[in-house]
Amino acid sequence: MARRGFRRTACGSIDRRRTSLQSKKSRPTSNLALNLPANGSPTLIGISRNSMHATVRELHSPDIDNLATYEPPETDKFSFLLQIIVGPSDAPGEEAFDVVVCTPRWLLGSHASNDIVIGRHLLIVFKYDYVRLRDFLTARIAEAEGVTWRDVAQIISRIGRWEFEDYTPAKPR
Repeated sequence: MARRGFRRTACGSIDRRRTSLQSKKSRPTSNLALNLPANGSPTLIGISRNSMHATVRELHSPDIDNLATYEPPETDKFSFLLQIIVGPSDAPGEEAFDVVVCTPRWLLGSHASNDIVIGRHLLIVFKYDYVRLRDFLTARIAEAEGVTWRDVAQIISRIGRWEFEDYTPAKPR
């Protein structure tokens, strides 16, 4: 059982982030986590302060010439592919994450009433507002954090399909 105010994660370590049982004053300032494996002795795990972050470099659509000036023919019924070009905030390079931007009315018109839609890599909006869309995606993607670029990209792939999402390196012959 985890100590009061802390919660145990799925891998068995104790999450030291503040819970509702702790006040802001008692928030842990340590940069360590305690790993408590089922078999073996507890170990301290350092959490790197040098984690990697991402930034949106460009928003692009092969369906729309200029996203900033685009006006859909029907303001409440449209869809288009949006490619979010993202790279590390402190290094060169970029990769694409694809998402379909659509409205609820477009979804209703594109599916039968008895269909079931999973919604992965769909971004549902109620009207087209480029600035709001750009700001939303920029903020969400800036929150992605990891030790490696792959860690960060896997978090961003919850929003859009990462171009390397199902990639596996070829095995040497």
